[in-house]
Amino acid sequence: MKIINKKRVLALVAILLFALMCALPALTMAQSVYIEDNAGYLSESERASLRSKLSSYSSKHGCDIVVITCDSVGAKSAELYAADYYEYQGYAKDGFVMLISRERDYAFAATGKCQDALTDDALEVLEDEVVDVLKDGDYYGAFVKFADYCDEFMTAYEGGEPYEKPKDTGGRLAFAGVAAAGVGAATGAIGTGSMKSKLKSVRSKSSATDYVKRDSMNIMAANEMYLYSNVVRTPIPRDDERSSGGGHSFTSSSGSSWSGSSGKF
Repeated sequence: MKIINKKRVLALVAILLFALMCALPALTMAQSVYIEDNAGYLSESERASLRSKLSSYSSKHGCDIVVITCDSVGAKSAELYAADYYEYQGYAKDGFVMLISRERDYAFAATGKCQDALTDDALEVLEDEVVDVLKDGDYYGAFVKFADYCDEFMTAYEGGEPYEKPKDTGGRLAFAGVAAAGVGAATGAIGTGSMKSKLKSVRSKSSATDYVKRDSMNIMAANEMYLYSNVVRTPIPRDDERSSGGGHSFTSSSGSSWSGSSGKF
């Protein structure tokens, strides 16, 4: 009888262990969805494609890169809502998150080592490039851009160099245009100078009096009067007035350190 009971207990334990092993992958998967499209902005195929990209980049860099959509952020700031939601869902201690709401809020935030990867230049690129795509109504395109940029940010960070925004080629093109204009002006000046030298009947005078008809002017006295001056002063900003160049640090409801920025699109 005791032997039978032991067998039953062992069988029950084995069943429980098997059930737990089956549940673990599902629990892990639930914590690694990467796209939390609660507002329903994306189609099923778009969610699947984006999830694959986010999962690939997250595995590559040992962090979680997450996109969240919602109806409203409520009384919280968009950054705090994004950070709290990220932590509540059990994502990694290192990660990036992008959030948008149906009230047209957006937020970019990072925690852990990803805070160091999210440089001022990196945040500026997200604000310029990704938000512009959001304004066009291309939510899927904006999320893909966000994922691709996070990959770039982490690649730069892991290479020991902070991410820097690509240099503006517009300035170089403008300089080239000015240089070309200068060459053109110089060429024209040489040409006109050559033609001018051929005008033998025209000679410059060494003094203004040479251009005045004799005895036609009689100036008894002359002087100069100082009327007024116009001074423009530009104050030099104090250190506490200078902009840090991008996002700010904040603390999630759990007390974790985050940094990021937010706004309306």
